[in-house]
Amino acid sequence: MGLLALVVAVQLPYQFGGTVREILYSRAKAVGIPLEIQEVALRFPAVVELKGVGAEFPYNGFSFPFRAENVSLQPHLLRLLMLRGEGSLDFDAYGGRGTFSVSQPFFSNSSKFDATLNQLDLGQHPSSGLFGIKGKLSFSGHSTFTRDSTERTLIEDTSAKLELDHGQYSGGHLIANTFPLPA
Repeated sequence: MGLLALVVAVQLPYQFGGTVREILYSRAKAVGIPLEIQEVALRFPAVVELKGVGAEFPYNGFSFPFRAENVSLQPHLLRLLMLRGEGSLDFDAYGGRGTFSVSQPFFSNSSKFDATLNQLDLGQHPSSGLFGIKGKLSFSGHSTFTRDSTERTLIEDTSAKLELDHGQYSGGHLIANTFPLPA
């Protein structure tokens, strides 16, 4: 029995890694985001590890690229015992780290969303480099949302903190032909 469990544990990431990639590709394609993933692995108990992730986020006729060395998607299984759906997405990108987490009690209309970015080097990002923007970006934010009886989402509470360490801008460039920034 123990040998069977070991064989299943070793084979699981190899059997379902392709399926996870296909699901992520189809979800991204459905919202118009081209996605590339170099490697997919599953870890116990329910963590999806992605390596070499790239995406292009379209915005107002401009494509915003994002690349991450490592991405981890993890449902928080112990929270299910408390009847709360909760999960997080962690990533390493541009010399820094980011975390997004969401929490939704099963018998409540209230949801929580948290985001943290730590020391992302804007000079390493291709778009920032084109516009002469440099520095280390840090961000922390928290929001609480509720749904009313008409299924509208209402923001109850939001807080955010943005820091740019050693920020530089060479000036004179137009960002996505929207507005000029002063030098």
